[in-house]
Amino acid sequence: MVKQSNKNDIMKLTSMVAALSYFINKLGEKCLPFFKLLKKGDTFEWDDKASKAHEELKAFLTTPPITMAPADQETLYVCISTIMHVVSTVLVVESQEPDHTHMVQRLVYYVSGVLRDYKIRYS
Repeated sequence: MVKQSNKNDIMKLTSMVAALSYFINKLGEKCLPFFKLLKKGDTFEWDDKASKAHEELKAFLTTPPITMAPADQETLYVCISTIMHVVSTVLVVESQEPDHTHMVQRLVYYVSGVLRDYKIRYS
């Protein structure tokens, strides 16, 4: 189990994640345990849930998805996913590819963001 030494380490991690979340799909969702850990006020206790999220985050960031550029006149599809604290949008193209019986979706672009409490209350 990897243990973060203090609250400042988690604050640094979450600020880096916030900057990356505009470019990596569902990154905010993967980091919710860190944000919740910071919301607990003065108490800071690194638990198994945070440790698991940390390991999954490291594994995810070392194997990023591959994006592709759409071809001319190719139809683009927008997919929007929301949960209580995270909104993600993905732009994909569908194409028929050899060795596939169904259409294959390929990632073109994605954006994701964590909603702060005030955005949740007023949206």
